Amino acid sequence: MSGPALADLLGKYRAFDLRFERCGWFPGVLYLASEPDTQLRRLTEVVAERWPEAPPYDGAKWRERASFALYE
Repeated sequence: MSGPALADLLGKYRAFDLRFERCGWFPGVLYLASEPDTQLRRLTEVVAERWPEAPPYDGAKWRERASFALYE
């Protein structure tokens, strides 16, 4: 995944507002929950479809998890 390729992929989407209003913890992962999360999750899907060899959250069920994660 390269910076220019990622910029090309996501550059066609409009900017949007979101807030990180709460955080939580999964084993080994601190996450920030976004509100609303619909658009950020869609961008995650787009990236995952383009680079299936690098799934978000190491292939965990990310649709059920946070939108932004900080790994240990």
